[in-house]
Amino acid sequence: ADTPNQKSLSKVHYEAGPAHIVAQIETLLRQLHAKAVLNVPDPLRSARLFAALFKGSDLLIIARFDEARAENDNEIESYCRSAVAMFIAAHGGNDHAGR
Repeated sequence: ADTPNQKSLSKVHYEAGPAHIVAQIETLLRQLHAKAVLNVPDPLRSARLFAALFKGSDLLIIARFDEARAENDNEIESYCRSAVAMFIAAHGGNDHAGR
């Protein structure tokens, strides 16, 4: 919340958290592309888009304001499986989300 006044701290937080996660997703997408499991011509962009499926999502709102739904493992799993299936479908892969 205090990002404008704490730029160096915000940068450290970003690099240790979101940027690190995106880099890991990018690495995985590069591997899946190399194995022809998915068609991911721009792994960094795709990794950022995948991370965006969760960041700022209504899942965070549910976690904060709807305790009953947040504690429902089926609700969370269904949401995540849907996001992964949509992502895989957009990249021309087989439906591995159902496994």
